[in-house]
Amino acid sequence: MSDEVEDVDAHIQELETRIDDVRSRGLVATASRLSRELKRFAKQEHRVIAYLKANFYLMNEAQSLHDPEAGKAAALENIALLESEELARQHQPDFPEDGYRHTVAWMSACSYDNLAKHVAETEGYNSDGIHECINDGLQVCRRTGKMECTACFREYAGDVYRASDDLDMAIHYARAGLTNIPREGGADRRWVSGKELTKLLALTGQLSAAIDTLLQAFSFIESYHCPHDARLFGSILLETLLWLAGREAEWPVLRDRVIPAGVEFSVPSAGENPSHELESAFRDVVIAACRRDLPAAIELLTRMDRLLLSRQCHSTWFDVRLRLIALQLMADNKTQAQALGKQLEAKAKPARDWLALRRLKRLLSGEVPPTPIAAVGAFLVGPFATISIETAKGVRDTSATNSEAPPTSQPAATDAHSTPLASRVQELQQACQEADTPEKGLAVFQEILAIDPNAVTVAEDAGRFAYMAHLMASRLERSLDAWRWAEPFVARFAQDATAINVLATLAWAARSEAPEGEADAIVTLEQIEKWYRSSLDMNPDHPRNHARAGQFFWSLDRESEAERCWARSFRLNRSDSRVAVQLARVYDATDRRADGLAVLDMCIREGINDPDLFWDAGLSALTQQRWELVITYLDRFEELSPETPWTQYYRALALLELHRPADALAALELETARSPEQLFGVTILRAKACADLNDLGHLRSWLTEILDVPISAVDYLSFNGFLRLFEKLIAAVQVLPIDDSQRQQIEALILQTGLMPEAFFEPTRKATPATEGLNFYVVEVRQPLDERWAAHPGRFAGQEEWLGYVASWGALAPDEESAQQWALAAQARCFPLPGEVVNVIPQGEGYTDSPGITWQGRRDEIVDPETLTAPE
Repeated sequence: MSDEVEDVDAHIQELETRIDDVRSRGLVATASRLSRELKRFAKQEHRVIAYLKANFYLMNEAQSLHDPEAGKAAALENIALLESEELARQHQPDFPEDGYRHTVAWMSACSYDNLAKHVAETEGYNSDGIHECINDGLQVCRRTGKMECTACFREYAGDVYRASDDLDMAIHYARAGLTNIPREGGADRRWVSGKELTKLLALTGQLSAAIDTLLQAFSFIESYHCPHDARLFGSILLETLLWLAGREAEWPVLRDRVIPAGVEFSVPSAGENPSHELESAFRDVVIAACRRDLPAAIELLTRMDRLLLSRQCHSTWFDVRLRLIALQLMADNKTQAQALGKQLEAKAKPARDWLALRRLKRLLSGEVPPTPIAAVGAFLVGPFATISIETAKGVRDTSATNSEAPPTSQPAATDAHSTPLASRVQELQQACQEADTPEKGLAVFQEILAIDPNAVTVAEDAGRFAYMAHLMASRLERSLDAWRWAEPFVARFAQDATAINVLATLAWAARSEAPEGEADAIVTLEQIEKWYRSSLDMNPDHPRNHARAGQFFWSLDRESEAERCWARSFRLNRSDSRVAVQLARVYDATDRRADGLAVLDMCIREGINDPDLFWDAGLSALTQQRWELVITYLDRFEELSPETPWTQYYRALALLELHRPADALAALELETARSPEQLFGVTILRAKACADLNDLGHLRSWLTEILDVPISAVDYLSFNGFLRLFEKLIAAVQVLPIDDSQRQQIEALILQTGLMPEAFFEPTRKATPATEGLNFYVVEVRQPLDERWAAHPGRFAGQEEWLGYVASWGALAPDEESAQQWALAAQARCFPLPGEVVNVIPQGEGYTDSPGITWQGRRDEIVDPETLTAPE
């Protein structure tokens, strides 16, 4: 123990309390100094948990201090200590195991989150590094069970959309966050979403909407985890926007609204909070520009520009440099602006910050008037407005209105006479379209391969011939032959983006046909990836090149890179339904269903009539419980693809939610004709519709049919499908008396399947008076099975070989023993053999509620027979 400190734990607690206090007041530099002191002391006293906590503070503080390298170092050190118990014991051999495991559980995801932020700051929000960090972080959330922290990594989506120049999606994402009411006890991020939406609206020139949004966001300050920070930065942003909109006279009144009398508020002194100083500089630059004092504005921003560049804060620097370029243009210093732009371009391209590059292009080309914030769209109000209000009334108000609209179609085809072999290309294109039999396809393919590669002298012709060869080879499974023919093109046209991209696609297809073990002899995956990346670097604005690269990365299970390629492709071409569907499915798979639906809807609004587009949109809307949209999308799908099975089934689900049971029955009648052998779900929905209509006679008839069908015979529904249906079925039988035999049979059946909806348990539990001091437990029960399992009513298809399973039960109970007893009693209703509690996990304490079972969790198979017997 240190000679100077008698109580090590008390001193650690004191330092942590002081750090939390000064951080809550925006004194980041002081907090960082105290965090370094805590780190030194924890190392000296061999306290690994305190050491981890100190690093946690430091990597957070580094964000506001504009010190990404220090932040990365702290995050990486923490990740190493959290992922290696052996390394942690080098700091403290006798660390408290429970405390260490608890720290691993809550801090691991946060460390990856901080690492991602610092990587994004140095490398860009659309860089390879940030996507790797996000994926690693999501995996850690799943590994540690801290699923609520996946929201932290999903918040990067807005920054990624912005850097990738998809402002439509960035604005959609921010708006969704602004309306996202947090669950009880969860973090409220609505202030953050409102602030980001405000900045995006201002960037697109919508100043009035930006101010209105910010004022709305201020209502969420008190529920934000640090209200002082929200007021500190929000007040500066509001004052800045008011000056830009010519409404600076409103500031004194609105300031009192943002920072009401009696609220503890203080502005950090110089050097305490560099992030605050940067935002203050942005405001002061705007005020100076409004007063036509451009030299002062340029001088102030130049200092910030140099500071951020020296610290490798590239993401923030991109914005500062763009504002500086805009000021130079406002001052008629075009030569200086161009010189500054070259340096920006050199750093933004490797970071793939497409928005920074587009803002630069529009500024230097004069497509958009320069403003103090380097807006991508023209202002409609304020001293920098270039469009009158009267004119603005006729302008469509969307995020892309005042910015350069993305291309909505493929690059125009080369003129028929612009390449030496253009006429031959057109002949073969027509032949490919008319090749509707294998024989015709083979004939066209042979014609293509008969072309002498040496006769192809320009890249455009090479790319078109290679692409046609790829299309026909894919149909004929002759990709290996196509690649051998096309390979000579590679060296000759390696500097053409489209040609090398198509050739990479041919090479990738050829590998799939190679004999086992010989693919690398044809061409390596590393070489194909290099070609794809080169093609995207040479021309970052070609949608189909990005789409093909996305398919390649997806095939290698590199989801983040596939997503980035498809997102860029869709940004460049909103009408490509294939890319829209692929991108939406990526978003669905990463729990961003609202983003996926937004992508599909954007494509639909382009007038695209692809059945797959409407089908995916309908199912996406279904999972998000947007019932009117389900009907809209599936009705259109029905027009495009009549008589398709399952269409009317999903329509009926939505119609029931919309309280239209008669219409649901009509839809189910149509579905019955289409899928006569898959009627289990249809019958359940019919039962629910009859219950809603109070038609008890038909309800009982349908319940009889349901009970006559073994669950194990229904092999065409997913577990989620069963769960959705059982929710409807439980709701349907509620119209029957509680002691009704059919109702009891249905309830027993669903309980035996392990998929009982949560709502079933509440009435029973609520029958007991509320009690103070309850705890919430998850009780895991091991259930052995015997020969009765094969014919058991609760067995699903594919589970006949199960030896046992573990079932989870949620319980509100005064103590662990009561929770175990209730879980065992509930499990006894699921199978005749007695179960055994194998784990009890406390999840919360101090509840005032009715005690009892709260939910039934899905069961997990026991695959090791030895685990079926309790250890002696």
